[in-house]
Amino acid sequence: MKILGIEWSSSHRTLAIGEWSSDAGVRILATAILSGGRDSKYFDAFRIAAEQAGIQKGDIEAVVVGLGPGSYAGIRSGISVAYGWHLANRASLIGIPSARVIARKAFAEKSVTRVHTLIDAQRGECYHAIFERQKDGSLHIIKRLALIHPDQLPCPEADNEIFAGSGMQRWFQGESKKGDSILNVSPDAATLIHEAECSLHLPSSNILEPIYLRPTSFVKAPPPRILLKEDEANNDVNLES
Repeated sequence: MKILGIEWSSSHRTLAIGEWSSDAGVRILATAILSGGRDSKYFDAFRIAAEQAGIQKGDIEAVVVGLGPGSYAGIRSGISVAYGWHLANRASLIGIPSARVIARKAFAEKSVTRVHTLIDAQRGECYHAIFERQKDGSLHIIKRLALIHPDQLPCPEADNEIFAGSGMQRWFQGESKKGDSILNVSPDAATLIHEAECSLHLPSSNILEPIYLRPTSFVKAPPPRILLKEDEANNDVNLES
């Protein structure tokens, strides 16, 4: 099975092409970094990665997307591209929380047993979750993703416990005691595909929804009232009567 990974929840937007089989597991064939922010040329990046991997567009059988939280515009763009691939090629869709990708990458880089993932939520807040790695390599959630203020972040309970995320210094300015417990890491598409390995053989619902914990407060404005000449004439009549 050929897999396309799309991880656009951070400013470090990447895509990857992988291959999975029940015997050999996941193997990454090619990766590409998108430049230009919201104006990233996705199909150009895919073409380069596909040439490196030696595949065609129609070879992609599954698309794995990082669902965030993070850059809401990037996440929605990634989901839109995935749905387009599903409609065009009938590729199955898999969504993975980006916090799990950060944790997976942190465990690969550090010999620790517990990872606090931090993602910028804007407005001076952050998304926080805690993961532990099991003996079989799977991730276990100790604390579910929550929207908190940095002052509410817990202190590490042991030396084998770290905080991981992008731009970590913003959360721990002036706290040198946590210097050894901080890992700057961004989610990437290759790690995203590896995290999705246990889901590749399962039936897909083909439904992707971005993770966004902040409650919406949209208030629809009333329609503008345009006073027509006929209405003005009727108002004059009513006033005279």
